Amino acid sequence: MSSGRKAVIFFASGGLLATMAYISRRRSYKKQAENIPKSETAGKRLKFTNKTVLITGGAGNIGAATAHAFAKEGATLVLVDLPRLCGKMREARKGLLLEGAKEVHVLGANVSNSQDVQRMVSEAVSVCGRIDCFFNNAGIQGEMVPLHEQSNEEFQTTIQVNLYGVFLGMKYVSRAMMMSDKNGGPGGGVIVNTASMAGLIGPGNMAAYAASKFGVVGLTKTGAKDLAPHNIRVVAIAPGLVEGYMWDRQVRLRALFRKRQEGTEEEPSEREIKEQEARMLAATPLGRVARLSEIAEVVVFLCSESASYITGSVIPIEGGRLQ
Repeated sequence: MSSGRKAVIFFASGGLLATMAYISRRRSYKKQAENIPKSETAGKRLKFTNKTVLITGGAGNIGAATAHAFAKEGATLVLVDLPRLCGKMREARKGLLLEGAKEVHVLGANVSNSQDVQRMVSEAVSVCGRIDCFFNNAGIQGEMVPLHEQSNEEFQTTIQVNLYGVFLGMKYVSRAMMMSDKNGGPGGGVIVNTASMAGLIGPGNMAAYAASKFGVVGLTKTGAKDLAPHNIRVVAIAPGLVEGYMWDRQVRLRALFRKRQEGTEEEPSEREIKEQEARMLAATPLGRVARLSEIAEVVVFLCSESASYITGSVIPIEGGRLQ
């Protein structure tokens, strides 16, 4: 046999062996994939059909948008806000059910009142059996004035709602999560706190709000360490400029503060409000405010199994303003 024929046979044999090895590996990979439980596959990770999600501030812009996002994933929803806002949440119930929510329950509570929060948690567990995800979202913006003009009462109110309220929610919901069983295993869950870009940079003329949101960041990081042994993840979102009531209010108040610096107490005109809006957007690299759905989808992701190794983190959603 010539050396050329030998070389052809050698390479042909090598190619056949490589092909057989490749086929064998493919069969092995396929078998491994078939053995992965369906609940762990990528296509199922954002499904909440067997999950109960508790949302405070459920009547507000971000809370309502997040409720809709979870409804589309089949979650059972417990919406909480002040008693006077329960009617607004009840009006949204039909739409949430049509979008896919398994159940929608509405509760009235003041998140800064310990007894109210304990009752909120007790009723949610009584009706739904457990709390899997908690969007600890209720909050207020407070005054927009220089620190030396900040009223003591307004400062205390903002801290009471934004920081003490978040603490109470974490405390009592985490206890309920510890007591729940997941498929016969240990209890657990996910807590997502609403912080703010203000809790990362400390904007001027917002002393109470910034202090409360810096506190939420601290609670999130400490809570993540304390609750990890109980299979509870704790994370926070830090939204920047977001469409809705608080954005409109912030633009108007900043325009008003600008006029006061110029020595007048007059309400800003529509033109002055538009100019203030343009100045604020110019400081954002993406050049716009966040859509409510863009905040909601981050919360859904953080509560999902796709984020199962994320805890103690504060996720900025601010269009690049912090960069």
